[in-house]
Amino acid sequence: MLNDRQKLQIKNAPIKTYVEEITGGHIENDKRFVYYLLGSTGICVVPLTSFFTALPGFRLTLLEKDEGKFEKTINTLAEKIVEYVGKDRGICRVFKINTILIVRNQE
Repeated sequence: MLNDRQKLQIKNAPIKTYVEEITGGHIENDKRFVYYLLGSTGICVVPLTSFFTALPGFRLTLLEKDEGKFEKTINTLAEKIVEYVGKDRGICRVFKINTILIVRNQE
């Protein structure tokens, strides 16, 4: 589902340049997503491959007490996952169950 050609739009030019530089070489695909997510939205998650597993993905800890901000962050994350993996190609669907995001291939 993840590959080295996927990107998110980053409006801040210096941040975009930095993200493109650090993701330009060999990097795990989940780490690549994490950098693009951070550069695009400011949302910081941790790639699963950083936990010495071969499973691609990410871990999120959000300690936001304001329910509106919490929901906005989760909804933005869901939108960016779909954008990153290619919503127009029907590659995945994102389900929001309470505050857990589940991404599944549609293959």
